[in-house]
Amino acid sequence: MPDFIVFTGDWITYRDSRQFNQLRQIMPHIPHGRLGTVGILGNHDYGFNWRMVDVAQRVTEIELPEVSSLWYRESGGYYGCIRESA
Repeated sequence: MPDFIVFTGDWITYRDSRQFNQLRQIMPHIPHGRLGTVGILGNHDYGFNWRMVDVAQRVTEIELPEVSSLWYRESGGYYGCIRESA
């Protein structure tokens, strides 16, 4: 198992609310780093024309089981998360 896993965005390509349910279904199966798992949002996580901050907000609300999450927000957008092993 690697020490860290890094996800570099585009958790979804937003078309409609079905993508949130699909993301919820796969999140329990993504790999975890031994020390931590880090991810950022990509442009597709912001919906159409990359301007739908509410879509990014919903992506940040989907949790990985057994890890803590911290998403931070700057300049009107969500820029990343840190997921540390519990």
